[in-house]
Amino acid sequence: MSSESVLPNSVPPTSNGNNISPNVLAREAKRKQQAADRRVQKAEALRKVNGAWIGAFGITIWVIVLQVAGLLLFKNGFLLSRPVFEDHSECSVLPETQDNIVSQPSKGCWTEPSFDKAILIVIDALRFDFTIPSDKASPSHFENKLPFLYNEFINNPQNSLLLKFMADPPTTTLQRLKGLTTGSLPTFIDAGSNFAGTDIAEDNWLAQATNDNKTIAFVGDDTWTALFPNQFGNISFPYDSLNVWDLDSVDNGVIEHIFPIINGNYGHWDIAVGHLLGVDHAGHKYGPNHNGMKDKLEQMNQFLENLVASISDDTLLVVMGDHGMDLKGDHGGESLLELEAALWMYSKKPFFGRKYGSDIYNTSDSGKNFRSVAQIDFVPTFSLLMGLPIPFNNLGAPIVEAFIGPDSKNYQALARAEALTAGQIHRYTEKSTSASSAFSESTIQELWHNVLSADSIGAGLSAAVAYQTAVIDHYREKWIKFHLPDIIRGVLIITASLLSVVIAASNINGSNMLQTAKRVTISALSFSAVGFVYRISQDLVYSVLATTSLGIVLGLVWTSRASHAVSSSSPAPTPTPRSNTQEGQDEQGEEADLGTKKVKETKENSKLSAVPSVWTILAIFLSLVHAVVFTSNSFTVWESSILNYLLATFGFVAFVYARRLDDVIRRTIATWHCVAFIVLTKISSFSVLCREEHGIGCKSTFYQDGSSISSPYALVGLVIVSLALPRIIVSFYKTSESYHGAAPIWLSIGLQTIMTLSGLFWFLDGAETFNWKVAAAIDHELLHTVKILIARIGLGASLVAGNYGWLKGTLCCQLDFEGKRPILKGYYNIYGSFAFLFVLNFFAATLIVNKPMGGIILSVLIYHSMTLMEILHLLQIKESIIGPVVFGLLGSAYFFSTGHQATIPSVQWDVGFIASKTISFPLTHIAIFLNSLGPFIITALIVPIVPLWKVGPFKSGEAAFTRALKSALAFIAYHTVVALSSMIWATYFRRHLMVWKIFAPRFMLAAVTLPAVGVSIALALLAVGYTVRQVSNIF
Repeated sequence: MSSESVLPNSVPPTSNGNNISPNVLAREAKRKQQAADRRVQKAEALRKVNGAWIGAFGITIWVIVLQVAGLLLFKNGFLLSRPVFEDHSECSVLPETQDNIVSQPSKGCWTEPSFDKAILIVIDALRFDFTIPSDKASPSHFENKLPFLYNEFINNPQNSLLLKFMADPPTTTLQRLKGLTTGSLPTFIDAGSNFAGTDIAEDNWLAQATNDNKTIAFVGDDTWTALFPNQFGNISFPYDSLNVWDLDSVDNGVIEHIFPIINGNYGHWDIAVGHLLGVDHAGHKYGPNHNGMKDKLEQMNQFLENLVASISDDTLLVVMGDHGMDLKGDHGGESLLELEAALWMYSKKPFFGRKYGSDIYNTSDSGKNFRSVAQIDFVPTFSLLMGLPIPFNNLGAPIVEAFIGPDSKNYQALARAEALTAGQIHRYTEKSTSASSAFSESTIQELWHNVLSADSIGAGLSAAVAYQTAVIDHYREKWIKFHLPDIIRGVLIITASLLSVVIAASNINGSNMLQTAKRVTISALSFSAVGFVYRISQDLVYSVLATTSLGIVLGLVWTSRASHAVSSSSPAPTPTPRSNTQEGQDEQGEEADLGTKKVKETKENSKLSAVPSVWTILAIFLSLVHAVVFTSNSFTVWESSILNYLLATFGFVAFVYARRLDDVIRRTIATWHCVAFIVLTKISSFSVLCREEHGIGCKSTFYQDGSSISSPYALVGLVIVSLALPRIIVSFYKTSESYHGAAPIWLSIGLQTIMTLSGLFWFLDGAETFNWKVAAAIDHELLHTVKILIARIGLGASLVAGNYGWLKGTLCCQLDFEGKRPILKGYYNIYGSFAFLFVLNFFAATLIVNKPMGGIILSVLIYHSMTLMEILHLLQIKESIIGPVVFGLLGSAYFFSTGHQATIPSVQWDVGFIASKTISFPLTHIAIFLNSLGPFIITALIVPIVPLWKVGPFKSGEAAFTRALKSALAFIAYHTVVALSSMIWATYFRRHLMVWKIFAPRFMLAAVTLPAVGVSIALALLAVGYTVRQVSNIF
């Protein structure tokens, strides 16, 4: 027994000679014992909170692992790349073909070279209609600004050739360069590697030229050096290619170096490659119809005139675009404007002919019917003209005009080129397993037999063209091989993750979170070990993933059965706050908020007794409707509009229930928030980014006049919301007397400052874009440096300083006195008010990397979210699954409203350079990530806070955490349903005409969103856990 608990028989006298009363000592000992007991109780409470915190985080991580595994398996089965062979054509080995047409030449490889040297100039995004004349009364900025190519084509037809150069989607630069050098077709998944160029292992004309001891000089886009690191010798001047805000550096570098290269100042060369980027970057930054594009095209026109004057008679000059651009200046998809590039070939000696036909070089209607060739046709054409073997994987055909001669009658040379190309394609088809399984034996043999048995030039020419056409048509239509076992495995694992989330949400409570996480971990690891050792499948990876997913599900079932066993033997404790009941506490909270008389609980409960089932049914209905959208290509294309209708549906149902509330003030406020929710839904729908499939009936409002620049009106709107939003949030905080502690610093100083910085950044950008006087008075480099500094300050303040300050900050409450009676203001929203400041940190960072209209819409999202939290609170449905589902709908709807679509061209790559001049990790990656997925991240961070909004401290912090975790799991379940539906229907429509334009991109969006949501939820749970711990420390 401690000394504090034993009373002595005598006590020493006090300093004044008096003895201390035994009663006083007893009371002091009792007080100390009670304090010690409280410390023990608080330590135990914190231990339980920490256990729940760790358990919830662990459960979430296991769900994320399961979902990522399922998505990767599905991706591997659905987005298979084409077969690539590392075989190389050999100079001395001619392909099998007609003996009477093809023989080994005395000079060169498969043919005698027509030119000694070649200059290849790639003008990135040189759209075909940029090069032909327009007779419009008021031509656009991009029309009639590059007349040199067409004028030469008309005035010197034997020296120059202009053709429409059709790209194969995806129209990303890296994939186009692969096609232009190897002659192979890309696949959809190749678009994802546009920013991760790696050495090309397959055969290409650069490797063939190097093998033939030709020296290749290069200047321009550094993508070439990433793809061909060993092909360029000492004459190489690469420039950073992905800073789309830099219109001049690469172009000026090419112009500076290409003429010395041609003149031999850097040494001997055989092939010179120059790749200019200014036209492409002007399109991304401004769109094609802008003065910036006009200036670029005029610069290119002058450059090409000077270049033609500098070349020798034995040099072939080729000018080409790798792709086009859409009306906004973007590319990556497969609209006609993105696919239509230009090809111009020039020789000072008469060389080119014309293909006969009825007006096939017609420029009317923007060259709609102008003769076109595929971009992969350049590969066999260039290879044979330079006396090189055709690359092994080539599927292109020779360009007729380049072989038919200046008199357009050299059919023997054309037949030789066609026969060699057909022979090489036949080599490839024999090697390719996909070809042998796709063609019937009789069909392929018959086509090839026609080539070999041709007894005349005309017959051989026709047979070779027929064979090439049949093969390329087959590959264009059915290149992708789907691996159904992996697809099914991926679907099953995602289904297992959905089942896991539902089981966890149904059975988790604060007292068993840590135990659940332990059981799931043990079960998952045990089953994964079984899968590794015994292999339920020949595929080891799938065996481990399948058994691990089974282990996770069984671990949750194990916990569920244990929980039911405990609950059957003894009543489960109900998590209650410091007031008598949770509902009573909620009512007290509303008394503090509204200053009203206490609502009679009996009347309220009788009125809303059926509400939970109604809201659950509505939540399931809304989720299923969103999932059903992917059953149709039209519904998928118009997903954004459907989401707005679903949100409005919730708003109207909530309005009906708000009008049924008995308390007048509650009814009035709830009605106001429901109306505001519907109005905000409509406001957010005004921001639209059209996609090609929307047709002419859609008008983009996210950018100005369908370009890629922000409207000055959006700049004004951004300034207005920058002033309004902090005040709106403050008004919400004041309803629960939470505008204390850290709140004033965050809202009135921090958030206001960040939003002001965002407005300043875009004002300076607008001044530069629209050539305002303020921009003219500042040096361009200085202006750009100031913009980058502003962006970095904003990102640093929000993500680093803001979160550090939040961890060190105080709760949003304040002790006050009414007379002698102490009152803790903010008590009834002590969790939600503090945790929401954490959300605002990420909102502020996302705002910095969004364009003006995007910033406006994100601000509306915050207002929308707070209104939704008030509705859920006032209708007493914070713990229903309707809240997470509607937040899921909000995140999806605002993804579209912030200038995005489920398409590659809609990705706003240019924001990667808001905080840096070049690609810089992690600034570039953070900017693109937050810009693309910002609405999903913000709503995910809010969802765990919803059940704690306007709730006072719980006696058990575990109870608060239980609410947060269940809300978070419901949100994950909603996004899992959406992802699962997109996977199932993408599989169902895998042979649909629109699979790569609509269904596959939508799956890719879901595949990116689902893990991002999971990670955001895990982050939010950490923040909520920290908040609960802070509150538990005090109460």
